[in-house]
Amino acid sequence: MKRLLLLTLLLSLPFLVYSQYSPFLEEDKHWIYYEYVGQDYPYIAAAFILNVQGDTIIQGTSYKKLVRNNLAVYQSCPYPPCYLPYIPYQVDSKSVYAFLREDTQAQQVYRYLPPSGNSCSDDYLLYDFSSTQGDTLNACLRNGIGNTALPGVGLVDSIGNKNIYQQQREIIYTTGWFTPIGLPALGRMELAEGIGFLNHSFFRGQNNVLQDVCYGDYTACNIVSSSKEILEQQMFAIYPNPTSNSITIDTNLPIEETTVYDQMGRSLLITTATSIDVSHLAPGVYPLSIRWKNGKRVVRKIIVL
Repeated sequence: MKRLLLLTLLLSLPFLVYSQYSPFLEEDKHWIYYEYVGQDYPYIAAAFILNVQGDTIIQGTSYKKLVRNNLAVYQSCPYPPCYLPYIPYQVDSKSVYAFLREDTQAQQVYRYLPPSGNSCSDDYLLYDFSSTQGDTLNACLRNGIGNTALPGVGLVDSIGNKNIYQQQREIIYTTGWFTPIGLPALGRMELAEGIGFLNHSFFRGQNNVLQDVCYGDYTACNIVSSSKEILEQQMFAIYPNPTSNSITIDTNLPIEETTVYDQMGRSLLITTATSIDVSHLAPGVYPLSIRWKNGKRVVRKIIVL
């Protein structure tokens, strides 16, 4: 009898893990997006990070403020113009992106928009993660992901589970238009619990593509919140730039670490020296991150000839 009970408990453990709801609106969660423009030849025009920063009261209801952090970018190709964010991510400016609230018990997320006379305004349902197979997504989502007259658009055809972004999450599968590389395509869409669409914009009608989701504070997620503040506190120079041999970092403060990255954000070399040999690097533009022993950090680009 004891063995039977133990076997029943072991078999139920995966269900218990999968059935645990992953909240959507959490502190220290950062959605990283690329913003595409253009129709025939889409290119990356901007990059930004979304995160929760504080609360506000609207008409007696408490909402979380979702903030858009615009990132500093550099041009990575001459034609068409295209841009990639510096690594570490460097916040240029901020603005309130949306007002959201979450009912964790019902597993639903709501968005507030000023009343405009349509169903997608005021306090409307954004995501319903309690949906089951055979359900249809709410009207606002369906209209945003495709022509609802097409077969399967907005219909929950199945429910699955996937281990992504540090957690096992429930995935709602449906059909709609998504933009994997900035080009719209009709196909299977994944709506992940706690994340939103994995291959679509955060909100309907936008041409943004999710790149990553990071959990942790700004340091853990490689985000510099204010490069201007850093520059005011750290007076330094990098020369010669451009160079074909080496660069020198002229600073009167002790350096903890200097890292040179490629355009994909991968570290190519890490050093504590103020004179750095870059002659082995291929010609191009490279982000360079300097972190001082006092914890301050700044990102610059160097050009190797």
